[in-house]
Amino acid sequence: MLLAPILAAAVHCLVVLLVGAVPLTWKIEGKLFDALLAFGAGVLLSAAFLHMMPAAIPELGPATGFFVLLGYLVMTILERFVMAHPCGEEACPNHRLGVSALIGLSVHSVISGIALGIGLREAADFSVSVALLAAILVHKVPETLALMGLLTASHWRKKTIFFSLLGFSLMGPSGILLGAFLNIGSPSVLGAALAISAGTFLYIASADLLPQLHKKMKQQWLHFFAFILGLLALSFEAFHHMSGGHLPGH
Repeated sequence: MLLAPILAAAVHCLVVLLVGAVPLTWKIEGKLFDALLAFGAGVLLSAAFLHMMPAAIPELGPATGFFVLLGYLVMTILERFVMAHPCGEEACPNHRLGVSALIGLSVHSVISGIALGIGLREAADFSVSVALLAAILVHKVPETLALMGLLTASHWRKKTIFFSLLGFSLMGPSGILLGAFLNIGSPSVLGAALAISAGTFLYIASADLLPQLHKKMKQQWLHFFAFILGLLALSFEAFHHMSGGHLPGH
């Protein structure tokens, strides 16, 4: 389905632009922002465990764990040297801002876009394409909001932030089109890309989002509820396939 990657790239770009425009209009903070992070963490874990790793296992077998770990390591290196965490500046005083955040998050966006593009190229039907796109887009919401907040905290002008957002919105779609239309490998490459992407998802959820939420115990039930909603967001189709169908993306 050659049209699916083009549509996915357009939707991906539009979602990032719309979400990123929100902080330019009004500020999201406090309980709402924390609940959004908890929801995003749940979605990431659900996508990694119920969609991406099961998709990679038939192609990679025992090597799946290696590629998941590789994705986790890549994110560790990126964050260690260039990437800012998706949390409030007051809670993360040592994070690099501005250019470092933009570069780090853009690199991750291209990597996940390539994995999505390969998945869309191999997808059996439209519902699988939607599931794969949803797995990427939902975690882009807190990621984009976080980036915009960090650029704002760096005291960039709104015009500069807007053009930075525009460039960032093109990173994922560029990866989608590269993965979908370039002959970059066999089905085993798809499995490796999905496993690596799963590793990056696990890192963001476990090392960035959840530890920050654990520090704010006063809203722990709100965070837990939002986290469970995130887990369920991508679980229903996986449970359906477990009861008799094939796993999505594969």
